[in-house]
Amino acid sequence: MKIIKLDKTYIFDLLDLCKAIGWLQDKAFMKKQFEMYLSLGTLVGYMHENKLIAAGGVFPFKDRFSTIGMLIVHPNFQGRGIGRTLLNHCLEHTHPKQPIALIATKAGEPLYTSCGFQTVTTIHRFEKQTTKTHITPTKQVKEKDLISLISLDQITTGADRSLLYSLLLPKTNHSFKIERHNCIEAFSLCIQKGNILCINPLIAKREEDAIQLLQNICECWNGTVRIDVPHSQFVFRKFLQTENFQETLLSPLMIKNGSQLPGNRNMLFAMIDTALC
Repeated sequence: MKIIKLDKTYIFDLLDLCKAIGWLQDKAFMKKQFEMYLSLGTLVGYMHENKLIAAGGVFPFKDRFSTIGMLIVHPNFQGRGIGRTLLNHCLEHTHPKQPIALIATKAGEPLYTSCGFQTVTTIHRFEKQTTKTHITPTKQVKEKDLISLISLDQITTGADRSLLYSLLLPKTNHSFKIERHNCIEAFSLCIQKGNILCINPLIAKREEDAIQLLQNICECWNGTVRIDVPHSQFVFRKFLQTENFQETLLSPLMIKNGSQLPGNRNMLFAMIDTALC
C-alpha cells in the first residue's frame, strides 16, 4: 500500500470510489468537480494492488486558511486506519499555524476530533421541490462581474479565491445578482446536479437580498433546489422552513488551529462547496 499524488488520469478511479460509498448521483457533475479540485489543490490517493481504495484533498487559500475535503475510504477497507493516514498526509500540505477547516460526516467526526479538530458550528442542508413559474434571464452574472464576485467573496471569507471563481463561473447553470449604483451587493451561482439545482454559493450584504435571490432561484427551476446554510443564519433558516424547505442533513463544520474562519461570515448564506467551506 502506498500514498500517491493524484492527477486527472485518476478521475475515473475517483468516480468509482465515489460510487462504492454511494456518492455518485451524477457522474458528469462529479467529473467536473474533480477537475476543479485538481486545479485548486492537492488530491492524494491510497493505492492497494494498483487500485485506488481511498482519497482525500487539501485546498490552501493563499495565506489565510486551508480546507480538507473528499476524504473517502472504500467500504472494504474502512476501519484500518487508512482515513487517519490520509488525513495526516493532507495536513502536511497545510500551514501549521493557519486555520484548517472541513465539513465532516457524523461518522467521520470522531476521527477529526482525535486529530485536533473541534466542531465550531453546523451546516444545515435544505431541499425543496420547486415548479418553474417565471421565464426570466437566469444567467445574470457575466464574465465582466468576476472581479466584483471575487471582491465580495474576499470580504466574506477573508481569502482571495480568484482561481476558484474563474473555474466556477463557466460551469454555472444559473446565476443571479442584485446591483445598486452599479455595485453588486448580492449574488448566487447555481450548478445542476441531475434534477437538483445546487446553490453554491449565496453571498449577500443584506438578509433581505439573500431571501430575494432564493425566491428568484426557486421561480426558475423545475425539480429540487438544494442549499447548505451555516447555522448562524437563524432568520434565513427560519424563512426556508416557512417556505417549505425540508432539512435533510446536518454536518459539523470543524476547525483545527483556531476557533473560527476569517472574514465577515454573516454575509455567507450558502456554502460554495462542501470540500471548500
